[in-house]
Formats: sequence, structure tokens, C-alpha cells
Amino acid sequence: MDARTPTEIASQIGEGAPSRGQGSLPRRAFAAFGLAAANILSPNFHGYLLQAAASLVPHDLLSIIRYSRVAAPDFFVRQDYTPEFVALYNREFYRYDPYYRYWKEGGAPGVKPMSRILTELKLRERYVNAVLAEAHISDEVSILLPPIGGGCLALFIDLTSGKFSKADIARLEDAYPLIAGLQEAHVASLQSGIWSERDEVSNGLPAARPTRILDRDHIEVCQNPAWQHLLAREGRQLMQAVESLPQAGAGQVTFHGDLVLHRAALPAGFGLAPGGWIEMVEPQGRSPRHPDHFALPPELAEKLTPREADIVRLILQGYPSTSIADKLGVSRGTIKNHRLRLYEKLDITTEREIFLRYISANIAQD
Repeated sequence: MDARTPTEIASQIGEGAPSRGQGSLPRRAFAAFGLAAANILSPNFHGYLLQAAASLVPHDLLSIIRYSRVAAPDFFVRQDYTPEFVALYNREFYRYDPYYRYWKEGGAPGVKPMSRILTELKLRERYVNAVLAEAHISDEVSILLPPIGGGCLALFIDLTSGKFSKADIARLEDAYPLIAGLQEAHVASLQSGIWSERDEVSNGLPAARPTRILDRDHIEVCQNPAWQHLLAREGRQLMQAVESLPQAGAGQVTFHGDLVLHRAALPAGFGLAPGGWIEMVEPQGRSPRHPDHFALPPELAEKLTPREADIVRLILQGYPSTSIADKLGVSRGTIKNHRLRLYEKLDITTEREIFLRYISANIAQD
């Protein structure tokens, strides 16, 4: 098992990323995927897997985010992202993350370019760009790994200028069976009981979710240390929550205020419990922000006239000036004049600053 961290090996295998438009598989990608395979069961496995995937295409920023059907996302790896952006993402930005919304609304694993996600969710790109610009991202593609228990790890590969080509996306799609297979092998080994909670936390990753595995007859096969710790602290409430789940099948129940116990089916080929079930406890995440429902916080609304407030709401929804003028039944020149007064009043110069001002007001209100 390679003792180097993914960051340490990046300089040695990262040069293998192809130039824009290059169609062949980079030779060093084989070495990168070999390292990922050799580090199955390593706490740094997903870092190696991310580096391997990134070796296939041009890239500037890399990250791994865990999405849940019920909880807020977790940053697992955040290479080159500023601590300020990560803190803002964890506090509020995640609610505007289209991948979070996609997964929470029943999305499927696979290679998902940003443009495809926006189209499927019927989102306007200007709406999302406010967040991407804050992270200096011009384009991104996510590789959503096969889920376990409703949770999904997403490998993010980002550019700070330009766009991914069709050949870049096709190369990642061709490699997806290999990437997904390595993930499934890693998960199957972890669930066999070799993994320990201490290893995960000591490597700077989010604390493990309390998890247990049941066979197809709902008989417990194993539980991880986080489940044992929760059972010791909140045994009565946890078992009441378990008893509240459907006697057979998937389901979820909220307990202890903001904890969600949810059960999901395991694949028929899951080695530890074929056709069995996984139960997991997670803190409930706040709902995604819907792009068409923007209630202005009082701190922001009180500074605006009713017309300016209407314009701000439409800007936040991603509409350009022409569409705003059509919706409000005024000329584009009128909208331009309103914008100038609006920018002066809020002491800003760009649309993105309107979005950031809205985010800040929401955080202050919370």
C-alpha cells in the first residue's frame, strides 16, 4: 500500500492529464489507477481515485463531496479551495448547489457535467455562476459514485478558465465502469469490518455516520463504531426510531430533534449481505433553495423600493435584463436605470455581488 498522500503523488501523476482536445488515454493514467487499486482500504483511497480520474482530463481544482438524500453535503477533499469558501459552502452555499438538489431529488450515479445537470433541473446558468465565480470555477464535471444507503461520493474536477470538451467528457464516461468498480470494491472491503472510525477521523475526514448492515431477513450482520457510540449515548431513542421504520422495506424516521434514521436496500451482489439492507443515522440537512422562490430578507428588502425588490428577485432567479423588462412590462432602458440606482444604493458593481449580499443577509438572519 502506497504511503504517500494523494497531494504528494499529484506532482508525479498529475502531469499525465491530457491537453485540451487530446483523445487518447494518457499513459500515466494507468499508474494513477494502479495506485488507487493498491490503496483500497486506505483512508486516502478516494484521494487516489480522484487523482486517477483527474489524470484523464485537464483540470485546475479538485474536490470530493458526499451527498445525502437527507443530510447536508460534506467536503471530503478540497484541494486548492480557500477555507473561506469551504466555510461559506458548509454554512449556506450548499443550498444553491445543483448537484445537491439533483441527488436529493433522486439523481443517479454517473458522469455529470455541469451543463447537463443544469438542463435536467431546468436551472438558468446565471443563477449558478454566482457560486461558481466565488470559487473561481468556469466549468466542472462531477463523477457520482455508486451510492450506499442513499449517500453518494462525488468526485469534482474543475476548470478555472474555459470549458471541458466533448472528448473530455467522453473519456471520463469511458472510464466510469473502472472508477465505479474500484469504489464498489473499496466499500465492500470496508463493510467487511476492516475499517475503523478512528482511521477516518484521524485523516481529517468528517466523522463517520452511524451505520449498520442487515441481511435480507432484517437480521443484523454488523455495525460500525459510530453506531455503537450512538447506541451507548442514545440507545433508547435510537431503538425506538428503528422500531418506527417499516417492518419490511426502505424508509426513514426523524428522532432526537434533527437526526434522521434511514434504511435503503443493498445490491444483490453486495458481498457482506446480498440483497440486504443498510441503516444509517445522519443529521438532517436544510432544504435546497428553489431558484424561483426568493423571499428577500428584511435587512435587504428595507433598503429597496418595491420595483427594485422585484428586479432583485428576478436577478436572483437568473433572468437577464431583457427578460426582466418583459416580465415587468417596462423597457430595457428602464431596467438599466433601476440597476444603476440599485448598485449605487447597495454599494456594489456586479450581479454576483447582489447574490452574495442576499446570501450574507440570509446567514445573518439565521
